[in-house]
Amino acid sequence: MRIEGEYITVSSNVNNALLLKQAHLTPMTPDEAALLLINMMKFHNFYLKKLRFAERCNGVYFYKEKYMRLPRIPLPPGENRPYYYLTLGCVLHEFAHALANESGAKGHDWSYIRVIEKLVTRYYNGDYK
Repeated sequence: MRIEGEYITVSSNVNNALLLKQAHLTPMTPDEAALLLINMMKFHNFYLKKLRFAERCNGVYFYKEKYMRLPRIPLPPGENRPYYYLTLGCVLHEFAHALANESGAKGHDWSYIRVIEKLVTRYYNGDYK
């Protein structure tokens, strides 16, 4: 399944593709994203050193600095191409990089895919509230 906003290696190999697709179409405000990240960091006992929201950018995680940059603008209603917009999927995707990198994952390898699957499942199970 092709998921807009997700790399093809991830979208074609995750076991919960429908939930991940839903996540990438779920808009978030910067405040909602920050609160979710706080809850995920507490749950996983892993803490970012810096979080920044920027205009017109894709999400990115810099592992050496433990720094995450996310788009500031939430996905507009009716938009189905989440690039450059802040979505739940974007937040989960970048936090998956943070966690997977701690165990040696590189890019979007199998270790990363297993981590994002767990994050998506835990989010929809209500573990991060």
